[in-house]
Amino acid sequence: EIPRIREETLPDQLKGFFGQTAGALQQLPAPIRDAVSEGIKLPLNGMFQRLFMISYLDEEILIIRDASGAPDVLTRLEGP
Repeated sequence: EIPRIREETLPDQLKGFFGQTAGALQQLPAPIRDAVSEGIKLPLNGMFQRLFMISYLDEEILIIRDASGAPDVLTRLEGP
């Protein structure tokens, strides 16, 4: 689902940019504007691959890095 942004919740530094972007979207032809507002779905043909490097710090902490090197730190949670 596409996130909805309320302009009054934006920081002042972003309000001008948000207004310019919204104005530019309104000037697009209707079919393109509709596709942008509703999102574009791309078929993956059943195949998707992503490479990760996984590091275990201990039994509680796991670090995953993708191909760009951006880390995700995961911690173990106890189940109910």
